[in-house]
Amino acid sequence: MKLHERIVIGIILWNSVVFLLYFLDKAKARHGRWRIPERVLLWIAVLGGGPGAFMGMQLFRHKTRHTRFRIIIPLAAILQLTLIYVWLIKR
Repeated sequence: MKLHERIVIGIILWNSVVFLLYFLDKAKARHGRWRIPERVLLWIAVLGGGPGAFMGMQLFRHKTRHTRFRIIIPLAAILQLTLIYVWLIKR
C-alpha cells in the first residue's frame, strides 16, 4: 500500500472516530450521563476531524446551538477538505 493511500485511510478512520464520539456524547446527553468535555470535541475536530465533527453535528443535532461549534467546526471541515483536495490534486 502506498503512503498516500495510508494517509487517506488514516484520515477516514480519524473522522469516523470523531463522528462516533459526537454520537456518543449526544447519547450521553440524552441519558444525563458523564459527557465528553466541549474542549475535547473542539480539539479533535480541529486536529483533522472537522468533516466527521460537522457530519456528527448535523446528523445528531448536537452542539448546533453553541456559537463556538457553529463557527469553528464548519471552518475546520472546509479547511481540512480543501487541504486534502489540494494535496490529492498535486499528486
